[in-house]
Amino acid sequence: MNTASEGPPTPPEGPYEDIEALVRATYEECHRVAFRILGRNVDAEDATQNAYVRLMLKWLRVSTFETARRQRAYLFKVVTNEALQIIRARDRRPEYDDADMAEKLQVPDYAVEQVQAREGLRLASQAIYKLPATCRRVMVLYTAGYEYGEIAGMLGIHVSTVRSHMSNAREYLKGVLPDIGEGEGE
Repeated sequence: MNTASEGPPTPPEGPYEDIEALVRATYEECHRVAFRILGRNVDAEDATQNAYVRLMLKWLRVSTFETARRQRAYLFKVVTNEALQIIRARDRRPEYDDADMAEKLQVPDYAVEQVQAREGLRLASQAIYKLPATCRRVMVLYTAGYEYGEIAGMLGIHVSTVRSHMSNAREYLKGVLPDIGEGEGE
């Protein structure tokens, strides 16, 4: 007997209107695709997260796709490519047969910082997705490198509204990510 909870959710008739809706509808499917390619949950999670970051950066283009099906196809292609990148990185790593040689290898000092930065990026991404829709769009465009004036033109709002959304987003993010301002000149 087929129930509504079996299989992937049915995409909407038209395209997804925001990234959050697409992410919520596709997360488990994307993870499964990555896991089938990689065979490890940790790597599948990395591939999925990387794909969503790429989706966020390309959302202006992806949001113009005519159907949800095209948006999903694009996303699954990105997940597949990210998984293949992880496999390529694995293949480039040297393998050591000698246990003594492996013990002598030192973990670079920057490795811990990279892990912390990746975790910070993941937490920031989750926090950004919780912002109200317009505020989230402004923040995503700003992090993609657009200036306030460009963002205002793209969204059809005033520059002062963009500034207001950015201020609100920063305040929210400081509340949920207390370390966000560290390292900046005060």
